[in-house]
Amino acid sequence: MNRNKTCKPLKCRRCNFTLVGHAGNCFVIGGVYQGQRIPDIEEYSVKNNTWRRVASLPFNVLTTNLSCVSVGNVIYIFASFNQHESSQQHELAVCLFNPDLTSINVIAAIPVKTQQIRTCVFREDVYIASSNGDFLKFNTQSNLIKELQTQNLVCKEFGMYTCGNAVYLVGGVNTNAKLNDVIRKFSPLSGTWQILCKTLPDHMPIYADCEVKVCRNPDTTIVPFYENNYMEIR
Repeated sequence: MNRNKTCKPLKCRRCNFTLVGHAGNCFVIGGVYQGQRIPDIEEYSVKNNTWRRVASLPFNVLTTNLSCVSVGNVIYIFASFNQHESSQQHELAVCLFNPDLTSINVIAAIPVKTQQIRTCVFREDVYIASSNGDFLKFNTQSNLIKELQTQNLVCKEFGMYTCGNAVYLVGGVNTNAKLNDVIRKFSPLSGTWQILCKTLPDHMPIYADCEVKVCRNPDTTIVPFYENNYMEIR
């Protein structure tokens, strides 16, 4: 219907935060405001149109460039360690946040140094892609990390999604502009990457968040939705 309504503002002003949906509510995690880190996690009740502070990020992780996914009854938060507060300067922290208990703990560390990461859930695994080309799998049952075949794209602001039995990386901002509109498909079964299309229609790269859907029509490879329009790539 393309309708919108104004909701109540956050309790704490912030920018560069992360928004994730979980159990019918929305959670705003981290961010900064006027140069100060904002560790607060706020929960928005869709039913009551109210905000409440429920937890804080650990003191030794950064509050920006986070990536969060909802798995079962918990939220996994992937954040870089703070170089001034932690000896693990070149690692990502895996934080487990249970909204029911309002508890948050660092349960693992990933040896990856990067400016940005993207995450998505496939079955019981969280797939992690970095702006440096790293690609890993985090198992939510065992908390173990496994390095996978690198995705060979060093870029920022790319999209990462699951659809069907595959993981997709879409678009991004690269020093080589010809790579900005690459769409790659990863098969968890074979552990290999496949380039689906090298050029989006009208040479329109996809930046940051977008919706990606895969058609069941065998003649169509992927359908990315860009703003209010959609495009078929054959």
